[in-house]
Amino acid sequence: MTGHPNTVAAAIAGGLGTLTAYLLNKYAGAHIDSTQTGGIATGYAAVLLFVGRRGIKGAVLAVWDGVWNGTPKPAPAEPTP
Repeated sequence: MTGHPNTVAAAIAGGLGTLTAYLLNKYAGAHIDSTQTGGIATGYAAVLLFVGRRGIKGAVLAVWDGVWNGTPKPAPAEPTP
């Protein structure tokens, strides 16, 4: 699958959401309808788009360190004598 990275993430998330709903309906006896399946797929898409090119480690570090959009943390201030 080629194309815009957001399109690819949305297609993967849609497939994962549908597969999750199917497995929950079949094996857990849940009754998940199409609206709830869309919610699951949206959750997957949000995670995939947030992780993006950073990867899981980069996304976790960005949340942990508070670094967004690739902006580096400011350098520590020099101690005053």
